[in-house]
Amino acid sequence: MLILGANGKVLILDSKGEFVSTVSRQGVFFTSVSTCDDRLLLGTERGTVHAYHIASLQFISEIPYQIALLPNTCLNDAASNSQEKGNAHKSLIEKALSRQGPPVTDIRSTKDKRFLMMVYEDSSFAIVDRKVSSLSEAILGYQQGHF
Repeated sequence: MLILGANGKVLILDSKGEFVSTVSRQGVFFTSVSTCDDRLLLGTERGTVHAYHIASLQFISEIPYQIALLPNTCLNDAASNSQEKGNAHKSLIEKALSRQGPPVTDIRSTKDKRFLMMVYEDSSFAIVDRKVSSLSEAILGYQQGHF
C-alpha cells in the first residue's frame, strides 16, 4: 500500500498495514503517486515526475515538465543532423529541469501500460509513450489549460 503524506513523503506499507519503507528526496515535495509495471511514479510540486524501481526503491529518472509540453516538431526539427539533434535535445532537457511547472496531480497509464498521462494542477496534461526511448519522440501530445 502506498500513502502520500501531507509532508510530501511516501509511506509504503505491506498487505497487513505494517511499515515497509518511506520514499523522500531532499528538496522534493511529492504531490501524486502511481505505479506502472515495476516503476513507482511520483509527481512533484515542480511539475516533474520521478521514477523509482519498486523492488529496490532506487531512483531511475526524472521526467521534466517543460519537455512534456514542447510540441514534437520543436524537438524533432531542432537541428539538421543527429549530433546537432542530440546536443539540442540535451540542452532542452537541461533548460526544462531548471524550470518549475505546476504540481502534478495525477499520473495514469493505459491498460496495456504503454502510455502515461501526467495531469497538472492547472488542468494541463501530457501523454508519453513508454516504449520510445527518446524523450523527444515519446511525447505524443499535450493540452495546456482547459479545453
